[in-house]
Amino acid sequence: MSRRLAQHFNCQPLAELTGQLLVGPVEKRIEQIRRAERLHDLIDQDQNYPFDFINYSITGYHSESDDAILVGAAILGDLRLIIDSLSRSVPLPRNEEESIQTAQELAKRFNVSTKSILRWRKIGLRWRWVKDEGDERKQIVFTHDAISHFVKHHQARIDKASHFSQLNSQVRLQLIEHARQIASDSGLSLFQTARLLATRYDRSIETIRLLLERYDRNHPKTKVFSKHTGPLTSRQKKIIERAHRMGIAVDKIAAHFRRTKSTVHRTIRQRRASVLRSRHIDYVDSPIFKRDDADTVLLRHGSPNTSSMCPHKGITDALNALPAPIRGLYCRPGIEVHQQKSLFVRMNYLKFKAAALCRTLSRHTPKVADMDAIDQLLQQANKIRDHLIIANLGVILRIARQHVHEAPENMNQLTVLLELGNNILFESVTSFDTGKDQPYETHLTWHLRRCYARHEPTIGQATKREPPTVTAKHMQATARKMGINLGHKEPSKTTGL
Repeated sequence: MSRRLAQHFNCQPLAELTGQLLVGPVEKRIEQIRRAERLHDLIDQDQNYPFDFINYSITGYHSESDDAILVGAAILGDLRLIIDSLSRSVPLPRNEEESIQTAQELAKRFNVSTKSILRWRKIGLRWRWVKDEGDERKQIVFTHDAISHFVKHHQARIDKASHFSQLNSQVRLQLIEHARQIASDSGLSLFQTARLLATRYDRSIETIRLLLERYDRNHPKTKVFSKHTGPLTSRQKKIIERAHRMGIAVDKIAAHFRRTKSTVHRTIRQRRASVLRSRHIDYVDSPIFKRDDADTVLLRHGSPNTSSMCPHKGITDALNALPAPIRGLYCRPGIEVHQQKSLFVRMNYLKFKAAALCRTLSRHTPKVADMDAIDQLLQQANKIRDHLIIANLGVILRIARQHVHEAPENMNQLTVLLELGNNILFESVTSFDTGKDQPYETHLTWHLRRCYARHEPTIGQATKREPPTVTAKHMQATARKMGINLGHKEPSKTTGL
């Protein structure tokens, strides 16, 4: 059983030290293996040690730079990896003066399996790699000192493993028949029966549970637990969630899948948490979000004042030239610059809080209160986003109107530019950084002009003309696909406002 453990270093200084030791002379590495083994048996896992002490004990030299303090429990695991790496890098022969045993010999000595030896290596049994003369491959061996040190600290574990015996066929049949009697007389579940039998037969609950599950799976006609349906599959969980979303009562779902209502509720919560955890929430981070008083400062109540905002003259002229159905989408009041910045900060902070809560959701026992809070935070953030989008629709109209001649036949091209501008607006609202010294209107204007400049060569080409009502509905449908509610406002017949 010469297997390497899938372990990694706990302490970065020791990982770097190992890399340095591996390039040293062979004789030096053999000496360092012995020193590391002696150090391993001296370390107390409940104590802390300076890295310089570890370095000096292995190499004989003091460290001049690193003054890190390392935890004893972490050092022990890393020392075993150092011994492993160094002994594999040199042709270390058996020492006739030193009593050593292979994994198979040690397993036979303690009356355990080689898997138990592998587990013991993970918790404290140090080893080394040796290569006998004439052998092509190295093998793992355990020295007398390593075995004695492990026995001294894990005697109870060794005794328990030594007295363990596998279930023979007679005991298996006896357990199955006993479980069948308990299930028929008391109606206990599979787990409850396994727990009861575990105390009577001095076995682990998991051992008996797996035995009963395996029997029922291999003998469907003579099942012990005929009503036991096993764990829900991923497909069943999706169906349960979909049924609940459609409004089907929980008791009906439970009856259909032969589960308890608590199982159905737990599945719904887990599926909801899974969707929230996998959801990517875009926001622009800011140092002020981590302040202790962030909620008080950034979530103060108050809505932006739009009553005093007068539309830009270019917007008013452009509105009058638009067909009525499209005009209803763009005749919206704006928001003052400082209020826009405040809304952007608040929107991103709400998303920041939602993302932080998503990361803390438990995979198996998520709290409904936390998931409701996430949904509420995202709803508030989306409401602010829609408000910002609606307030800046007029900017799109003004810039698009500047790129289209006033001839009636160019009105179709204007609607094309408006749709392009809407997409630019939808994307830029979520990525705008208020930390930059630039108003959002300036930021949006620059992106619109850049986009329209790239599309100007297509102006004048023949395109299909859609009725204004169809164009307006298409704009609203595109926004809805992105989760944005543009709303609709009927324009005034005289001024378009």
